[in-house]
Amino acid sequence: MPNVESYIEGVSLIDEQQLTTSLDNDIQTNIENIAELILNIFDASSFSIVANQPSGVELYKSGSEIAVAKEQLADDIFNESIIEHDLKIFRVISPIILPSNLKFGWLIFERASDSLLTEKEKSILNSLQKNFVNQLVQRKNSFSMSFSQIVKVCSVLINFITA
Repeated sequence: MPNVESYIEGVSLIDEQQLTTSLDNDIQTNIENIAELILNIFDASSFSIVANQPSGVELYKSGSEIAVAKEQLADDIFNESIIEHDLKIFRVISPIILPSNLKFGWLIFERASDSLLTEKEKSILNSLQKNFVNQLVQRKNSFSMSFSQIVKVCSVLINFITA
């Protein structure tokens, strides 16, 4: 059964507070492009992609630290809330759900604004998120195909050697 770890490479503990993970170069580049777009389009002051793991591995971070309680990540729905009333800073938490219904993680960003996201902005965010999901799924599928091809070649070689 697929899990978040099957989409990202090894997660390792650097120290008690810091985890690291490695991503495929194409996926890492896509994350950086999505981050740049979110920071510019939504005038976000900070952005983070967090993987859905018990340790909450942060796959990407830009700007200041975003402190999110685990309870805020429990829902599988888009969430936008005011986190500071004087400056009107809004936090957007958008779950990343794969076609298999696996919750991969969340896109989280904060921005100073006088209003919630417009429908057009939500549509743009949804498109960026779909792009990321599609790339994860394609990468996973190509890895699975490569692995199955390796298994077939090994099977043929074993049959050849034992014949």
